[in-house]
Amino acid sequence: MIIQSQKIKIQVIKYILASVFLLTIYSCKLNKNVVDTNNTNTNNTKQPAKSKSVQTNNRIDLVKARFLDNGASTRMYVSFIVDENSDISTIRGRYSANYTIFTDNGIREKIENRIIPITEENISKEGKLATFFYDITKPKSSLAMAYVRTEIVERIKNVKLQNEIAVRFSGLKTNDNFGIFNSKNEYLSLKNYVNSNDTIYIKSLNNDEQDFLMVRYKHDFDPALSPIASGAKPAPKPLYVDTLIKVKANTPIVLNEPALYYIIKDTLDRSGLSIIGVDQRYPKFTRAESLKKPLVYISTNQEFLNLNAKNDDKKTLDQFWLGLYNGNQAAAKKTIKALYGRVEEANLQFTTYKEGWKTDKGMVYIVMGKPDQLKYLKDKEVWVYTQNAKYSEVNFTFSKRPNQFIEDHYELNRYAEFQPIWFPVVENWRLGEPTN
Repeated sequence: MIIQSQKIKIQVIKYILASVFLLTIYSCKLNKNVVDTNNTNTNNTKQPAKSKSVQTNNRIDLVKARFLDNGASTRMYVSFIVDENSDISTIRGRYSANYTIFTDNGIREKIENRIIPITEENISKEGKLATFFYDITKPKSSLAMAYVRTEIVERIKNVKLQNEIAVRFSGLKTNDNFGIFNSKNEYLSLKNYVNSNDTIYIKSLNNDEQDFLMVRYKHDFDPALSPIASGAKPAPKPLYVDTLIKVKANTPIVLNEPALYYIIKDTLDRSGLSIIGVDQRYPKFTRAESLKKPLVYISTNQEFLNLNAKNDDKKTLDQFWLGLYNGNQAAAKKTIKALYGRVEEANLQFTTYKEGWKTDKGMVYIVMGKPDQLKYLKDKEVWVYTQNAKYSEVNFTFSKRPNQFIEDHYELNRYAEFQPIWFPVVENWRLGEPTN
C-alpha cells in the first residue's frame, strides 16, 4: 500500500494530538560566533566512582540496539558500522560477540554472560550497517527489567564495541511488541529512517494483526545547541499534526514524503514507533542545500548567516570553503571529506526523531570524532576522549530523557566550562586539522 496524503476526519483528532504531542525543540541561534560559543566538556565533569570504562587501542565505533518480545524469550537486535565493501563472510570472520545481563537493584549484579554465535542466518548488511540478532531467555524470577550489554570484538585491531540498553520482560509497551522492518520483511530496522520510495513493514515477531494510526509531522527540527550553552533554554515549540493515515501491520508501506512519522494504536497510546522519511541520498549529503547546514558547528554566526542569506547554494558554499582556506583547494577538499564523512556516519548511527547530525550525539561525534572509551551508568552514557595533546581527558555525558517518539533519547549535559576545549577543536577544523 503506497501512502497517500489523504486526511481522515482530522479536525477533532488533530486538535487532541496537537495538545499532546508537543516536543521541546530548542533553537540553534547563538549569541556570539559559533567559534566563540561552541561548548566543550572538560575533565572537571564529575563521574560516579564505580563506573567502568571500555579500554580500546583504537577509537571505538558506536553500536545501536533494540529489543522485541519473542514469547518466552526476548530478541535483541544490534547494529554497527562496517566497511561498505565487506561481505557477510568477512564480517563473521572479523567480529565476535557476547552479551551480559545486569540487574538494576543498585548493585549491578551480573546474572548471565554468554557468547553470541554470528551465523549466516542471524546477520544482515545494508551499506555500512551490519545488523545481527540473538535471543535471551526471560528470567524465571519476577524480574521485570534488566540491562543487557552487548559487546562486539573486532579481532584485527582488537577493538571492543559496546551497547547497553534497558530491556523490559513484563509490562510490555507497543514498541516492545512491534517494530519497523525493512523491505525484505526480515530484519528490524535500527536506522530510524526510511528513504523515499523504500518499503517498510510494521510487524511483531508473531506476525500479529493490528491496526495503526500513522501521524505525520512536517517539521524542520533545529540542530543541537553548543555544548557550552548551559543557560536557560528557549521556550518549547509546539509540533503540529500534518496528516493522519490508517495503516496495518504486515502490510507494505511506502513513505513518499519527507517527514516525521509516529505510529500508534490509538490516540491514547504513549509508546508508539517513530521513523523519519528522508530522500534517496540520506545518510549522505550531496546537495549544496543540505551540505551547508552542518556548517553551523564550525562556522561563525556571520558566516552561517551569509550561507543562508543567498539563493545560490553551490556558489556560497564554495565561497565559504575557499575563503576559509584562502583559496587552498587541497586543504578545503581534505576537510570537506572528513566533515561530511562524519555527517554521514552521524546520520547512520544517531538518527532519532530528527536527522542524526542534528542530535547532541551527532554534534559531538562530528566535531570530536569517535570516543576513546565508553562508560555506561544508569540512564547515562559517557564518551571519553583522551587522545589529544591539548587535554588529558574530556568527558561528554549524555543523559536519557523522556521522549514520546524515541526510547533511547539522550541529551548532552552542557557546561560553560567546556569552552577551553571545544573552541580549539572547532578552530582545528577551520585550520584544516580535524581531530581523529
